[in-house]
Amino acid sequence: MSDRFEKENGTQYRHEDTQPASVPKEDPKGSWESRPEPSPRPLSPYSKEAWAQKQGKPFPSASGWQPQENKANKPNGNTTAPVQRHKAPAPDFVADKTDGVFAAIFWILGFLFLRWWVIFGSGFRMGAFTLVYVAAVLWYLRRKKLKPAKTSWFWLAMLCCCAAGYVLWGDDRENGYWLIQMAFLLGCAVYWVLSAAGVLVQGRTGNWMVLDVFRGFVKLPFGNFGCMFLSMRQWLVKLRQGKNLVAVLIGLVLCIPVLGIVLPLLIDADRGFAQLIGQVIQDLVGNLFSILLYALFAIPVGCYLFGLVGGSIHRRRTQVDRQGLEKTAGSFRMIPDVSVYTVLVMVGVVYLVFIGLQFGYLFAALAGQFPGAYESYAEYARAGFFELCAVAAFNGVLLLAAGCLSKKSGRESGMLRLLNLAISVMTLLLLATAMSKMALYVDAYGLSVRRVLPSWFMIFMGLCCVLVMMLQFKHFSIVRGIAVLGSVMFVLLCLTDVGGLVAGYNLRRYQEGSLPNLSMEFLYDCGYGGISPAQELYQQTDDPVIRQELEDYLERMQIHAYYDNDDWESMTVQSLIAQSRLQNFGES
Repeated sequence: MSDRFEKENGTQYRHEDTQPASVPKEDPKGSWESRPEPSPRPLSPYSKEAWAQKQGKPFPSASGWQPQENKANKPNGNTTAPVQRHKAPAPDFVADKTDGVFAAIFWILGFLFLRWWVIFGSGFRMGAFTLVYVAAVLWYLRRKKLKPAKTSWFWLAMLCCCAAGYVLWGDDRENGYWLIQMAFLLGCAVYWVLSAAGVLVQGRTGNWMVLDVFRGFVKLPFGNFGCMFLSMRQWLVKLRQGKNLVAVLIGLVLCIPVLGIVLPLLIDADRGFAQLIGQVIQDLVGNLFSILLYALFAIPVGCYLFGLVGGSIHRRRTQVDRQGLEKTAGSFRMIPDVSVYTVLVMVGVVYLVFIGLQFGYLFAALAGQFPGAYESYAEYARAGFFELCAVAAFNGVLLLAAGCLSKKSGRESGMLRLLNLAISVMTLLLLATAMSKMALYVDAYGLSVRRVLPSWFMIFMGLCCVLVMMLQFKHFSIVRGIAVLGSVMFVLLCLTDVGGLVAGYNLRRYQEGSLPNLSMEFLYDCGYGGISPAQELYQQTDDPVIRQELEDYLERMQIHAYYDNDDWESMTVQSLIAQSRLQNFGES
């Protein structure tokens, strides 16, 4: 039987030893190096592998587990290897109870964002929303045991100061100033979260600030858009497991009969309480549809806000390959240095020729002289003013491009530093000329809000040129310097009563006699800021025409203050002060 089994398996064994017949006997005279390689040992006919090869299936084990055949790792068709079973990767967003609570809080923030019309809102509602938003983010960080980065406190101060400008003065929609203020407020609100969570590209404000802003507005919120649902689901699951949800629902059901007994007694006991409950019920019933609509649209807004904050705290989709970014930025340095020098030299020569040809009237404003080629101060001031500002802004872009595209940076090339200094000096010269023309215009026609904002912008560009000149001697992040400088200057502008400044300057000069033809129509652009100087002039002047114009303006402001203060959401500190100052104006 043994011979038959050996024959069927194609293996012949010699009974005198266990070596196969094909292996030659050892030659005592030969060496180990000269011996032929032995043939591979055949499978034993009683092994599990031989049984599995004959039956065509794995040998059953005692536990019932059968290893799967891995053909890729099967050597010579004689063995089988089990497939490596890898565990599923852990999810990159693991929510806990804290995340669920704050997911609900950010849904409420989305509701308030829509309910208070933050994009078109002003007054106390803007300050209230900013306060709630900041408190929610700081509380979330504290619950996650994350300490905000030191640099984030600066951006938090910028955010709060910008919101304080809304609370103090409101917004100036007639001059388009509110668009810049709103964009700055939203930018600080987003950038502060990234800075506090420590997920900026460089760990702090640096040359990749534009990329950080893009990540904060687009990548993080939309990349983590569904995290709010994941967090709330985990929270509800834990509530259900702990039987707290059922207890809360039972408590709400039991509140119905209790309140049905207590409320009628309290309503009968006090008329003021009855009016309050009636007003609450009326508001809930009257605004039920709008409340439900706001709650529905608050879901995507809450997902956006929680995606930004929760994604930053959980470090989800925040990874950035800094080395890859640096390598990509270095690949843009492809323009030869001589080509960059040529462009800068040609631009500088054009500026020198322009300044030389226009020297006569271009610098007349610096000397306080009015060139006879123009018919009025207004025509002279407007001629080329915005063009000079555009040229100054273009010079900033040109210097930035030269520093980023040239093969050698400014630290490596002395020629590039010299040309940057020359272009910066010429830009300062052009800005000084434009500023002097604006000063001559203001001296002739007075101040206005539309003249304050361009002047502020020119001062900002001049300081940016100074930073560029400093960069040629000391290395620092020019983007961080410009961002900090612009933020501080803009916040100071937000905290300044521009309307009051304009009205006080013009009316004071009118009283002095240097602006005899001043029209009082400009006061309407100043808003509530012109009330105090207008009242002062109204009491001192005897001109009936001026008194009538001032009276019309003050009555208009009195009406505006009455409607603005009718609802706390649209109130401002300035509107409250205006209402108190004009309370008895009509009676007098």
